[in-house]
Amino acid sequence: MSHAERYTAVVARLDALNSTMVNIFYNALTANIELLNLVKAPVSTKNEFLHWLFEILKNNTVNEVQRASKISDRDKTILTNQINVSNSYFALYDYNNVSLIEEAKLAYETEYYRLKSLIPEAVHHNGTIAEKIVRLGAIDAAMVQIAKYITTYDDRFLFQAIVANPTNDAFQYLNNNHITVITRNDPNQPEKALADTVFVTTHEILHRTYPYGITFIGHKTAKEAFKCAEREVKAIGESDVVTPEKGWYDLDVAHEDVVNILAMRIVMKMAANKSSNEDQLKEALETIIGGLCKKSERKNEKIPHHHPLEISLNTAVRQYPIFSTLYKCQAGDRMFAKTEEFCRPFGDDINVEDYLVKNNTKDVGGFFKYLMNTSKRLNFSYGTL
Repeated sequence: MSHAERYTAVVARLDALNSTMVNIFYNALTANIELLNLVKAPVSTKNEFLHWLFEILKNNTVNEVQRASKISDRDKTILTNQINVSNSYFALYDYNNVSLIEEAKLAYETEYYRLKSLIPEAVHHNGTIAEKIVRLGAIDAAMVQIAKYITTYDDRFLFQAIVANPTNDAFQYLNNNHITVITRNDPNQPEKALADTVFVTTHEILHRTYPYGITFIGHKTAKEAFKCAEREVKAIGESDVVTPEKGWYDLDVAHEDVVNILAMRIVMKMAANKSSNEDQLKEALETIIGGLCKKSERKNEKIPHHHPLEISLNTAVRQYPIFSTLYKCQAGDRMFAKTEEFCRPFGDDINVEDYLVKNNTKDVGGFFKYLMNTSKRLNFSYGTL
């Protein structure tokens, strides 16, 4: 490509870039400063409790992979390594000194006005290519400032994480095995906030298997898992009193439902190991759902790149192997699933014993009570509002 062709291509890309995309980083810096000042969480570069929890969740995900009889030892090793090298950034709790973000914002503003002063007055119009170049240069200056303090993560991941935090988003950044987890929950309900963090973190870790590890799981196994998830999600959605929008089901995002099913099972296995009776097990499940529920004007509304949250979560609950036993569901009930209807994302049949309360379990008050007590020992707090 000649210099002239490169120039034309760059101009075309800049011209197509809308002002919202260019402004979003500065707006995110401002929002992060407001949130950090509001929450007042303990200052930390790497939150001890949340990263301890992250390692526990990775280990439990690895255990699921290692137990899968349909996956070869070679492929188990590959999947295990991919999970183990995952790194997490807990927004508001890692590198959360507000001065860091304030310095980045100042670097952005300083560079913005410096570059702005170099542009002839005739092209000082918002939305012009010149304005976009100035803002992109300011973003680069802010990221250079941030990178002085935060060296653990890839710059592109950090950029996305800073932008995602004010929107309370979570994502898995494949290139460098980075995960960012939503932590902007209700500090006044810390158990529900913690349940949210646990479930979402497990969900993001599991993306190393679905969709990114399908080659190692086996396409036949994955095909059956997608087929099962599609049947289950459609059944839950179409039987709801609130009908989803027409054309709501999208096979391209079915991996999110498979991951929700897996995450619910992994977390509830952990809950079984910390529950001394079925009431504590039910409390753990209800805390997870309570932590993930969202207030919206309309139930079952569409959300980007996922099926409606209520539908996908209810599917995961229905697929929790002992749900019907705990809640006395009968055949024919909407949430009752027969054994043969259980999805098998890793190919193996479900062992119900894994989900039952163990007779010798010490009473620690239940899974999330145990985690809350551990968080206190490690001086963790969600902060205040």
